[in-house]
Amino acid sequence: RISSSMSWESLFEVLSEMVNELKDGHVNLSSSLGTSQYREWFDAYPRNFSDSIQSNYLKKDYIIPIFQVGIPAGIQSTVINFSNVLLQSSVNSFGSIAMAGYTAANNVLGFLYTSVNTVTQACMSFTSQNYGVGKYKRMDKVLIDCLILSSGMGGGAYLFGTEILQIYTGDPEVIRCGMEILSITTVPYFLCGIMDVMTGVLRGVGYSLLPMIVSLMGACVFRIFWVMTVFAANRTMDCLMISYPVSWALTFLVLVVI
Repeated sequence: RISSSMSWESLFEVLSEMVNELKDGHVNLSSSLGTSQYREWFDAYPRNFSDSIQSNYLKKDYIIPIFQVGIPAGIQSTVINFSNVLLQSSVNSFGSIAMAGYTAANNVLGFLYTSVNTVTQACMSFTSQNYGVGKYKRMDKVLIDCLILSSGMGGGAYLFGTEILQIYTGDPEVIRCGMEILSITTVPYFLCGIMDVMTGVLRGVGYSLLPMIVSLMGACVFRIFWVMTVFAANRTMDCLMISYPVSWALTFLVLVVI
């Protein structure tokens, strides 16, 4: 079927048929004329979607609680960035060394937050499961275990802070500034861990709006208030960074009370 007189289109069609004999959807023929793909493996594949799943679990009784928990959590994660932007702009006023040190230290805090957040998500999942089956004593054990896990993460980041910061910069002044920031934010980071775990517990038992409001007031509104009042009266890096542990402690205390 292949000859020297055939057109490029005809050649492409013949070669496509040859490739299709493999009956493998992962093997395709591509050229400027187009792409040939064996589709029968997909079209003839057994249906793997059950209508019963949609009819039983994607109804109003399930969708509404999902949104009630998910939407406040998403809003909290988004709005809290406003305070971070204000803090970053305040750091910028201290010059390039402070900006570089804060950026490097903030990367370390980002890793810390990811670690603590995994514990928070686990706490929320296990709490909701035990709450759903009425195993309330297990909820206490889940809370204690998660509090212990989240409380011990900040110290290691500070202990190896110099080595970690050297990954981002070789400037000793930037490293010194970064360590100054880490000494204020990582050593008391257990407060942030406890705060997040308490939020996860409340969400696990179905209360998502209240912890969102408390967290936003503590971690967002309070920090903005701090920058505009306390920091404005005492413009030092230590005064700015201490807003982190103070906001964590304040938020944690409110969550315990409620």
